[in-house]
Amino acid sequence: METVINETQTRLDLSDLVIWRNFGLNISAHGHLLPPSVSSTIVNTPISSSPNPHTSVPTHCTWLEEDTLSNGLIWIMGKIINFITSGDGIYPGDYESPPGQRPCFGTTQEDLLERWKRLEFELSAWYDTLPDSFTPCGRTQLCLSNLEPTHHRGNPTPTGNVGDVGTIDAIIFTIPMCAVTIQTYHMGRVLLLSNMPQESTAIRSTVTARLRHYRQIAGLVVYHAREICGISLAGLPDAILSHTMQPLFVAGQCFEKDEERRLVVDLLRRVENDTGWATEYRVKELQKQWADGGLRMDTGIIGSVVVMDQFKQKFGSFSSIVHGLVVSSILIPAAFSSFFGGKLADWIGRPRSIAIGALIFGIGCAFEAGAVHLAMFIVGRVVEGLGEGLYLGTLVVYICEISPPSQRGPLTTGPQLLVTMGLVVGFFTCYGCEKMPSSMAWRTPFTVLACISIVFSLAAFLWLIDSPRWLTLHNRVDDATRAWEYLQVSEADRGELLEEEEEVDVNEEALTHPLAPTGSVLAPNTLDQVVSRHSRVSTRRTKGKGMEEASLFDAFKPDVRSRTLLGLFLMGMQQMAGIDGVLYYAPMLFEQAGMTSSQASFLASGVSGLVIFVVTIPGLIYADSWSRRANVILGGLGLTITMFVIGSLYAADAVHHSTGAGRWVVIVAIYLFAAIYSVSWGVSCKVYAAEIQPQRTRASATCLAHGSNWVSNFFVALITPVLLAKSSCAAYFLFGGCTALTIVVCGFYMPETKGRSLEEVERCFVRGKEDS
Repeated sequence: METVINETQTRLDLSDLVIWRNFGLNISAHGHLLPPSVSSTIVNTPISSSPNPHTSVPTHCTWLEEDTLSNGLIWIMGKIINFITSGDGIYPGDYESPPGQRPCFGTTQEDLLERWKRLEFELSAWYDTLPDSFTPCGRTQLCLSNLEPTHHRGNPTPTGNVGDVGTIDAIIFTIPMCAVTIQTYHMGRVLLLSNMPQESTAIRSTVTARLRHYRQIAGLVVYHAREICGISLAGLPDAILSHTMQPLFVAGQCFEKDEERRLVVDLLRRVENDTGWATEYRVKELQKQWADGGLRMDTGIIGSVVVMDQFKQKFGSFSSIVHGLVVSSILIPAAFSSFFGGKLADWIGRPRSIAIGALIFGIGCAFEAGAVHLAMFIVGRVVEGLGEGLYLGTLVVYICEISPPSQRGPLTTGPQLLVTMGLVVGFFTCYGCEKMPSSMAWRTPFTVLACISIVFSLAAFLWLIDSPRWLTLHNRVDDATRAWEYLQVSEADRGELLEEEEEVDVNEEALTHPLAPTGSVLAPNTLDQVVSRHSRVSTRRTKGKGMEEASLFDAFKPDVRSRTLLGLFLMGMQQMAGIDGVLYYAPMLFEQAGMTSSQASFLASGVSGLVIFVVTIPGLIYADSWSRRANVILGGLGLTITMFVIGSLYAADAVHHSTGAGRWVVIVAIYLFAAIYSVSWGVSCKVYAAEIQPQRTRASATCLAHGSNWVSNFFVALITPVLLAKSSCAAYFLFGGCTALTIVVCGFYMPETKGRSLEEVERCFVRGKEDS
């Protein structure tokens, strides 16, 4: 066992033939294991190192005792391990010397192949002489997805074809010791096959023949690995379970299918649960090797869908990088469309922009639901992202513009509540569909999402009215009046808002055309300057030039540049806190923390969605009672602490799947992180980014901020599975560091906006500009 763990030569003295013969083994003077039928007079006769592979051992040759046979296998396994660890005698340091000083290599490829054939012959001869007690007394075929029996079957033939990978045989033996011995035999077969030296390339061979040979070897390796797992599945006494750990570890390295890999992990953890014999370090090593190889309902769906067995059966398994690309392929298109979503919303109006975006989103979902290739699925996500980028930022702007100051916080956080509701629906839709045997398990959630999107698009087109502020900006005063009446805004409030808006326009003009100092030769009459300023404001309103100037570049003019950059920073760091890393990959995070079954990890993910939804409700109700600035800073402090706690536990190796409180602390901390985020950053950042902008740049700057959010989201979605595969703690320390940085920046540069009208917020920034 130690040799397999440390990848070193065995500490057994294989050269002391007397000891091994005393164990009952029939060994020649040249160190070759012989069947017991061979006469003792020829024990010391050399045996050819190149035996005829068709040589058969007489069927009447049987060894009398099972423990003697086990000792014989130990002898052969020691030789196999020494052969593998010895290699060909070439070390990387040999190449550092000049060519003339390099050592002569004493082992040729031909010699290695002859040794390999000798070991393969001895292992086969040992197996061919086994008595009936080493033959399985029964096999039961189990379904890999739930390990329920399907039917009994006979012994399979070891060929390159492993049959139905969706099932596996539970292999039953009468004597447990014989079961473990055969398990070790299969491990020896895997080690030999995977370390078979190549024949000389001087021997003529076609590419087809070589590839056929490689595929046959790969099939045989998987066959023997499945036999190892099948023996453990049948159930073995606790006293011998520790001897199954290394065969299971070797078997795990052979599998490509996720259901087979999960089976190995479950069997290894079962050893630790039943015996206390540590196996988690083997699980982590396997996972490391495998890794090296609203309408936001989509966020609740995609993380669960891509880990479904039915999804992988359709599109195959892929690496952590491809996993991240599939999940994040929605985000860059969303960022792209959101950059121009503000211009579209300024041109055709907020409701129509929302309706078009939702319709495009639904079309993308339909592509995903009907995908027949992975490329089609990714195209669907790209289309989905284009739609989401159009409507999501515009929706926040629209609500912000039609809301009175006293109710803007709760109303603007309404979409956030719908987002969390979508997460819950998405998680539990996947949880309910996970047991469907066909591809409908992952197609159904996207079908539901496509239907919801189309209904939302129709509702936005038919029933949402244009923003009165947008209508006023387009000189449609009568339509704006009707809109105010529809929204039940009183004449007094309406007049006050318009007066404040005019005053803000004058203040903006003051930044563009400042008054010259009294008495200056440039300004002989200050009163004339004031009249001229108000005249320019009036002309701009009359001619509707406010919209003419409303471009993406307006958001970076000197009078609003600091606000735009602050909004971009806040919305970008909102994602760098890691919330979508938690939501997209919730099943992976909970499985890493100890939820071993896919059903348990899906359920835990659904609970996280419920937690987020529940805590968003008080966030919506009390949004205007809480300070925006304090909400971001104190919430960020809580997010930093939870991320650092999780990262520290993993860094200290204090999280174990079967024992200890570490895993429960991680699970609770993930829930706590989601709750703190939803009641703080999830509410405040989006509202703040919209309400600090003046009317003329609000749509463009807010959509730019959402574009920053999408880009950060893409980065988080892409790197999270890679970081989780490389290091269990790196992702958490990265997210915690980003939230800590945000706290510092907001402490210096974020003014308070709670309870102020949009015009009052504008005056606050204008005064700040004038003071500076």
